Amino acid sequence: MTPKEIEQNLQQLVENLTPEDFIFDFLLAFGFPKASVSRLKSGDYNQSKIAGEILYKGKIFFKVGETGQMLIESEILAKDERILKQKPRFILLTDFKSIVAKDLKTKASKDFPIEELPNFKDYFIPLTGSEIY
Repeated sequence: MTPKEIEQNLQQLVENLTPEDFIFDFLLAFGFPKASVSRLKSGDYNQSKIAGEILYKGKIFFKVGETGQMLIESEILAKDERILKQKPRFILLTDFKSIVAKDLKTKASKDFPIEELPNFKDYFIPLTGSEIY
């Protein structure tokens, strides 16, 4: 999948935002196989047993965050052993107005309005197996 396709997919995601499907649509935008995303949605691949959390081993931890608290919460979650033992690359929190993301490998954090998500495609490119330099 090309960076332009990812950007277009993220733009569609923002324009047709469905809170209950956000994380699944986000992963599909980066070219994750539909079968894998379906299994994550059904709970087969979700390593978190806490309602409202998605923990996809080696990929991402997702949770709906509390407005105004997401930056603090992302720092706390980045030290949570329960999450770290699954080795996710990203922690992603949203209140569907803004997004807070933390790359656990580079330690870089981003905080931006959700409508700017397509502009941050490169930040999330490691989900595809590529790295940013």
